[in-house]
Amino acid sequence: MILQINANHPEPHKIQRVAGLIQRAKLVAIPGDSGLCLVALAESKKAVGSLRDALGLRERDSINLWVADLSMASRYAEIDNQSHRELRRKQRPSISLALPAHRQSARWLVDRHKQVSIEIPSSPWTAHPHVPH
Repeated sequence: MILQINANHPEPHKIQRVAGLIQRAKLVAIPGDSGLCLVALAESKKAVGSLRDALGLRERDSINLWVADLSMASRYAEIDNQSHRELRRKQRPSISLALPAHRQSARWLVDRHKQVSIEIPSSPWTAHPHVPH
């Protein structure tokens, strides 16, 4: 299924439809900073497994977690004060880094180095997610 969404005037019912697909552990392709990106719900082991299968990744290979901001990043990664200050100083377009995994991070999100790869993209679609938490 292809669903076209106007970037300037997104229709709420279409955004809700995409959010519903993601919430039901489906993979969704959306435009990102560097082209088309596959998106899966990080909290769903099934969805992340489907994403890894689609990309040909092994269980402990790193995947990028798109997060809206540092607050959301801290759910998955340990961010000390120095890292937090550095990240706040960095300018967009996009911030991408590997950080030590938070103890509460789901096992299927952590790579073989016990890190998570966090990306704070510049795209307005991802900088302010429309997906209900």
